[in-house]
Amino acid sequence: MSYNQGMKRRAFLAAAIAVACCGLLSAEDLAVLRFEPACIFSAVAKHHRVDRRPEIPEPRLLLSSRTTIQEYHRLLGDAPFKPPVVQNTFLPKHNIILLNDAASLYGKFGRTLDDVAAHEYVHYLQVFYTYSREYTMGLITGGEDFLEDEAVRTQFWFRDQVAAGADVCAGR
Repeated sequence: MSYNQGMKRRAFLAAAIAVACCGLLSAEDLAVLRFEPACIFSAVAKHHRVDRRPEIPEPRLLLSSRTTIQEYHRLLGDAPFKPPVVQNTFLPKHNIILLNDAASLYGKFGRTLDDVAAHEYVHYLQVFYTYSREYTMGLITGGEDFLEDEAVRTQFWFRDQVAAGADVCAGR
């Protein structure tokens, strides 16, 4: 399955969950970050042996519960596919990470909002640190699997560290 097919499948599943849900989400229906975004970012950067540079701005993190679908679609710009619900994604053009914080998406297989944030921070590092920005922006939208694989491996690493009781924020 290609990256774009995977994104479409995830969008369909998220839309089905949104339809099954009945309207607006209450506070009990929202997942929350266990760690501060800066902590997650630092842990991911350290794991990838990236020395953060102050002249490169960190991405803004937006949650679906505080982002309208219209704003999400505006941020997607001229993307050929616009999911009906906010997807977990990094938007390099705007330097924004969007996370869907519907609690129903988490808990299965130990998945958390924190490890999904770690996944998206990898895409940020790929764009601004690891690869050239222009090259990576084409790859992320073009479906190159190795970028997604790297992000998934880091997501699992982060999840395993937290599950093992490691203090991922120590020394940050």
